[in-house]
Amino acid sequence: ILLLNPESGEPIALMEGAYITSLRTGAQAAVGAKFLGRQGAETLGLIGAGTQGRFSTRAISKVLNLKKILVTDAIFESAKQFAREMEQELNIEVDALEDALEVSGSDIVVSATTSRDPVVVGKEIREGALVISLGSYREIDEHLVTGADRILVDNFEQAAHRGALADYISEGVIQSDRIGHEIGEVVAGTAPGRTNEKEIILFTPIGMGSTDVATAYAAYQKAEGKSLGSKFRFT
Repeated sequence: ILLLNPESGEPIALMEGAYITSLRTGAQAAVGAKFLGRQGAETLGLIGAGTQGRFSTRAISKVLNLKKILVTDAIFESAKQFAREMEQELNIEVDALEDALEVSGSDIVVSATTSRDPVVVGKEIREGALVISLGSYREIDEHLVTGADRILVDNFEQAAHRGALADYISEGVIQSDRIGHEIGEVVAGTAPGRTNEKEIILFTPIGMGSTDVATAYAAYQKAEGKSLGSKFRFT
């Protein structure tokens, strides 16, 4: 990530982007869990035990009092390794499961996969659950998309063209007005978060470059304050 002075265009910092993007992804999942999750939610079900799954789990554990985490992955050994590492790191019980359907009954369900086929089955989602789909493809099934009480995104235009909802919109399974609000509206208080304990909410934050930059700038400011990083001239 190349940070520029917005007024002069002068380069400020060159930063490693993958880690920052992972931080942002985890943070947006946590914001969704905080504002859209059912009060008293204690179980997190994770489908996808990769980098994004780890960062999302860490972030969500900061905003919810999780009692148990269930994780599954297409490669079961990855799920078992995730369980060992996260249980030790977070001091929360983490169970690795082979079947994604066993994960789907959690209070919060997070899918962080590259699957082009649905891995989240709407009929298995419990009443009052929040589903957070972080993947870029069709990882949630049609029943969830049509059956969720509410759908929220991070950006309307982006959600209509890429991510878990894009195919369903282009195929006419749902109309774009099925998307209720952007998460920013909820955080700002101009749109409601969860309105009752029974509604099933689907939140599909694809991720925006603007939030990557905001995260990078926050990291840059902290690094400057601690005199971290290497200095060099751009010219």
